[in-house]
Amino acid sequence: MAKAKAKQKTITIRDDLTPADLVREIESISQDLLADIKALQNPAFNVPNRGAGNIVYDEARDVIHMGTAL
Repeated sequence: MAKAKAKQKTITIRDDLTPADLVREIESISQDLLADIKALQNPAFNVPNRGAGNIVYDEARDVIHMGTAL
């Protein structure tokens, strides 16, 4: 019997997360991955591409941000 393909999760990069929000986000992703594993599905999620074409320099804040391309 073939197993159902796991639905991939997409991580959204946000600058406005507080430390508590970040912990909740990581816990949520971890719970989704654990559910996939318990269902005998391959856990998977998408993360933004780290290529040079996906980097944005914020002159006002003097920081480099990752873009949103997958």
